[in-house]
This record gives sequence, structure tokens and C-alpha cells, in this order.
Amino acid sequence: MSEWNLFLSARKTQLFYVAFFSIFINLCMLVIPIYSLQVFDRVLSSRSVETLFLLALIAFALLLFQAILEFIRTRLLHTSSAQFDELCSKDVVRAALKSAGSSPQHARQILQDLAQTRTSYSSPVFSLFCDLPWTPIFILVIFSLHSTLGWFALTATIILVILTIINLKLTKKNQDKFVKNNFENDSSLQKLIEHGRSITLFDTSVPLSDYWHQKHIETLVVQYKSNFQLHLLQSIIKYARMSLQIGVIGLGAWLVINNETVPGVMLASSILLGRVLAPIDQGINMWRPWRQSQEAVKRIKGILSHTDVENRIEMPIDDVHLSVSKLSLRDKFQRNILSNIQFELKPNNVLAIIGSSGSGKSTLLNLLAGHCELQQGNIRINGININELLPSQRNSLIGYLPQKIDLFEATIFDNISRFDTSENVEEQVFSASKLAGIHEFISQLPNAYKTIVGPSGVQLSGGEMQMIALARALYHSPKLLLLDEPDSNLDMNAENRLLKLVEHLKNNGVSIIIISHRPRILKAVNWLVVMHKGSITDAGKRDDVLLRLNKKSGTS
Repeated sequence: MSEWNLFLSARKTQLFYVAFFSIFINLCMLVIPIYSLQVFDRVLSSRSVETLFLLALIAFALLLFQAILEFIRTRLLHTSSAQFDELCSKDVVRAALKSAGSSPQHARQILQDLAQTRTSYSSPVFSLFCDLPWTPIFILVIFSLHSTLGWFALTATIILVILTIINLKLTKKNQDKFVKNNFENDSSLQKLIEHGRSITLFDTSVPLSDYWHQKHIETLVVQYKSNFQLHLLQSIIKYARMSLQIGVIGLGAWLVINNETVPGVMLASSILLGRVLAPIDQGINMWRPWRQSQEAVKRIKGILSHTDVENRIEMPIDDVHLSVSKLSLRDKFQRNILSNIQFELKPNNVLAIIGSSGSGKSTLLNLLAGHCELQQGNIRINGININELLPSQRNSLIGYLPQKIDLFEATIFDNISRFDTSENVEEQVFSASKLAGIHEFISQLPNAYKTIVGPSGVQLSGGEMQMIALARALYHSPKLLLLDEPDSNLDMNAENRLLKLVEHLKNNGVSIIIISHRPRILKAVNWLVVMHKGSITDAGKRDDVLLRLNKKSGTS
């Protein structure tokens, strides 16, 4: 059973007990009205101190029982929230981190949804739902005291419900608009901060802050309108509720004056009406945050209910035969990024992809690495669709060096090992570092492999970062190696080591795909693909393709 199903099972049990305890909590709500009736009707008429003492003792005991049950009910909801955090948060964060590369905004949305879902599961709104069914029961109790007071209570409830619905309807549009604009503004500001280096370099802090402030003011205007409507209607509802409370006391007093009832009924009716109207009054403040959180809960459920990993397979794969067929990709504006890409790559072969900037080379490698979602076409390894492989096996089979190098703010060891905690991790890290030609450099650092890189650690050059990232790609001894401009930051010596590495890996059965703008790397290549505007314009053996390209350039 998955962690999500375990949580759902525990959640159902907890909500059952919340509902069960709510029965006794609401029954205990009758303690004070009944106590008031007994004091006015029996104690004052009999002037019995013993009866008063006994009634007070019973009332105190029942109120203590109610307080204990309310505490348990609240703890059950908070325990449910904590269990969700313990069992499910890791999977949600994993999904956020997985989507961060292709869509940072979506990743931020997932993390915000996680926080909202966690809060939602401990929300007192569930207790409110259990209390609401008792509203008509308490109205019937008021009817049993006096029919006139009962009709007044029913009318008061209807009035408050109507005012609440009007409140929700009138404020919904502006409130939803504010939530949307606020999220977009926060995301925009985070994106600006991520480009802090460029902002400093080009001194654009003033115009960018002005641009953000203008959007922020628009959001504040929407928030002001929303809050104005909300606070006005809440004040009206509060006034109506207090007026109705005064009304029931006045009506009860009028009935007492006309000898139609007793003072105890007047007091009990007032207390019960307060209990009838309380859930409606509380619901006004709880409903909107709860409704908004349910959208987040729905999205989190979609992530946690996704069971495609369980249906994936792990196959013994010694050598990689890569097959790409009819691969196409469009952006959100339906423009072609890749169009009908097809090729094969067998073991012991190196394929280079060349072409002008923006031709789709890096996007293709992202798809091959499994970092982008396939829209159309197939990527197969030894006849198996890449999406059917377990992520752990796919990450072991495929080593990927992206064009933009991102190292974690952690030790070099953790960066290369990808935070692996298996038994032979040290051996694999050293082996990958030696293959990448970075072992000696790392060993000479003050803390060697324990050196922290990033803003708070050692600042590395572009070439050094690239070689560490190459070692990370070689970790797990991949059978398919994807290199996106691996020579872009390398000097001549490092480039020579890279050529030797490619030859060594090719001779050991590794399939390699390289993107490069430098002609020297082509010495290690035996197949060549030329791309232009998302399509393959030429492909074949290296020398044949180069010959055709030279002829074209000669004729042009």
C-alpha cells in the first residue's frame, strides 16, 4: 500500500471519530440551557441549595467532558495534518523538484499547494461540517420550548444564511482575482531575483522595480475593493446576528410578561439561538480560505494518485540501442520546436548533432534525458519506451551533461553522487571523477571532496564546474551519455582529455550523443546529424555528411 493510501485510510478513521465525538459535543451544548431552565424553574421556586449544588456539579462535569472531547477532536485534525506531512510531503516535494527544470513556476505552485493542503487537513471547517447538522435539531428544541420562539429562530437562521450567500457571491470575483494577481506578482518577483546578476550588470533595478510596483499597485486596488466588500458585509452580518440575539431576548421577555412562558425559557432560547447561528457566522470566515485550499488539495491528490511509476518496469540492459521515431514538440503558442525527428544509435557509436543556435538541439537532448514530457513520437531503449522504465534505472542508464551547469549548494561529493547513499557510493564517485579528469583538482582543494560549492562555498570557474558536472553525468557508469556542448568552457588540454574520454567510452560499449559548435570534437564522432529550425536536414556517417555540407557551402 502506498503512503498516500495509508494516509487516506488513517484520515477516514480520524474523520469518523471527529464526527462521533461531535455528537456528544453538540449534546453537551444543551447543558447550559437545561441548567438555566432548572435553576429558574426548580431552584428559585424551591430555594433548595442542595439542588443548586447538585445541578452545578452535573453541569461542571458535563462541560469538562465537552472540553476534553473538543480537545481530542482538534488534536485528531492536527494529527491528520501531521500524518499527511510525514507520509506524503516527500513525494510532493519530489514532484516539485522534478518539474523545477522545465517549469519553475509550476514547481512553486506545487510547494504552495503542499502548504495549503497541510493547513486544510487541520482546518476546523471539518468540525464545523459536523456541527451544522445540529442546527435544525437545536431549532426544534427551541420550538419545544415555545412555538413563537421556534419560528423566530427559524426566521433568524434563514436571514443569516441569505446574508452569508450574498456575501460570498459579491466578494468571490474580486477575491479570486486578487489571489491570482498576487501569485503572479510573487512569481514575477522571484523570477527577477533569479536574474539578479543580469540586473546588476545592466543596472536595470530602477525600471524593473517600477514595473513590479505598478503591477503590485493594481493588485492592491483589487485587494482593497475585495476587503471593503468583505468587511462591509461582515459588519452587516454581525449587526444582524446581534440584533437577532436581542430580538429573541425581547420576544422571550414579552412572552414572560404575558404569562405565556417562564424566564428560564427566555434565557435558554437566547443561548440556543446563539448556538444555532454560531456555525453560520463562523462559516463566513472559514468558507473562502477552505474553498481556495480545496483547489490545492485537488492538485496534490492528482500528484499523489499518479501511479505510473508502479506500472513501470526494470529490465536488464547491458548495451543501449537508442531509437527515436516521429518525435515532435510544440511550445505553448503551438510553434514547432521539433518536427518529425527520427534516428537510431547503436552501442559503440558516437553521434554529433550540429546546427545553428535555436535549431532545437538542446531541447532534443532534454527529451532524450527524460527531462521534458513527450508530446508526440517515441524514444525507445532496446525496444522499451523510455517512459516505461523506472526513473531510477533510467537515471542509471542515461548520463546527461546539460548546456547550463547547475551545481547544488553542497559538497562536491554530494554533487557528483547526486546525494546517493548506497554502499559503494565513494568508489563510484572517485571512478567518475577520474574518468572526467577532475579527480586531481578536487584532491588539491582544502577539503577535497567535502568542499562546498555555491554562493556560500568555493567559487569555481566555468570549466571546473563543467568537469564536475561531467563527473556527475558519468556516475553510475551510464550506457547512454548525452553531452550538450561539453567543450564550451574547456581549454586545449581539457578538450584533449575530453576527446580521449569519448574514445574510451565508445570502445567500452557506451552510446554517446554530443552537441558542439567546435570542429575538434568531430574527430571522435562516427555519425552526424544536422538540424535546422527543429528538423533534421541531413544525417549519416560523419565524413559523408561533412562532404555534402562542404559541397553546399562551396556552391553557395
